[in-house]
Amino acid sequence: MDSLGKVVLITPPSHGSQLSDNPIADLIPYFIGPAVKDMKTNKNSFVNQLGNPDYPCYILIADSSNNFLFSLFIKGKDDGMVPLATAGLEGASLKTIENSTHTSILEKQETADEILKFLKD
Repeated sequence: MDSLGKVVLITPPSHGSQLSDNPIADLIPYFIGPAVKDMKTNKNSFVNQLGNPDYPCYILIADSSNNFLFSLFIKGKDDGMVPLATAGLEGASLKTIENSTHTSILEKQETADEILKFLKD
C-alpha cells in the first residue's frame, strides 16, 4: 500500500466498544448493520487485529452522546457508540470535535475544516 497516502478516521472504534460486548449487540445489527459484531473489545476481535497505522493517520472523535441507553454500556465518556479513551491509535494524531455525537460529527464544519487541513499539510 505504498500509494495509500493520508487517512482520516472519523469516530473509529479503534479498540472496540463495550456496546458490542453486550448482549444488546445481537439486536443492533438490525439498526446499524452487521459490522457491530466486529467491534468487540477482546484482543481477538477484528478491530483489535488491525494494528497501528504505518501511514499518516488523523483521528477525529466526537465527545457527546445523544443515546443514553447505549452510553449505559460504554465505560467512560463516549460519543454514543465509541468510548473516547479507546478511539486513538499509536502513531496517529487525534482531535476531539466538541459538542458533537457519533453521527453529528459528520455535519460539523469543524470536521470538514480539520480534514482539509490535514490532507493539505
